[in-house]
Amino acid sequence: MLAVAAGPHGFVAVGSDGNAAAAWTSPDGQAWTQQNVPLPYGATRAVLQHVASNGRTVAAVGTALTTAGQQLPFAASSADGGRTWAESALPVPAGRAFVTALTAAGRQFLATGTFGSTPGHQDVVVWTSPPGASGSAWQAVTPNGQGLTGTGIQAITGLDVSNRTLTGVGFTATPGGEQPVFWQSPVR
Repeated sequence: MLAVAAGPHGFVAVGSDGNAAAAWTSPDGQAWTQQNVPLPYGATRAVLQHVASNGRTVAAVGTALTTAGQQLPFAASSADGGRTWAESALPVPAGRAFVTALTAAGRQFLATGTFGSTPGHQDVVVWTSPPGASGSAWQAVTPNGQGLTGTGIQAITGLDVSNRTLTGVGFTATPGGEQPVFWQSPVR
């Protein structure tokens, strides 16, 4: 298990079991039941790395490995507190992408990740699952700003929402060193 979220249904934890992404549910955090999560189309392995809950709706994001050996980010969503799951793709702006954080914001979910075609050069991508999509459909946006794009590796590794403002923390790293990044954006 790699992450856990609480909601009115109890708890949902995510990770992997063997080669498959997996989720576990618990009404009290003591007794856990494993739930099946579909393997993304064309994938031979998958792991869910982050989970967030919004009422009975749960979204999780992670990484899948395809039969061609390519790593792809993906999402899984549940409308019943984590008992049943459906997977969906996270659109990649260019090159390879990885998820780094996830949060619930009102009736939507927001995730961040990194993307890029050149090793050692990754920029930030923000994925949004709009209200009504319940984590089953996602759009990608590449934000601009210091610590979000540029030379080296940029990543937002933690997210939370307060008063309709999304706050992210992370880092920007170049051969010369690493610096913290603080980022905010209104939740629309």
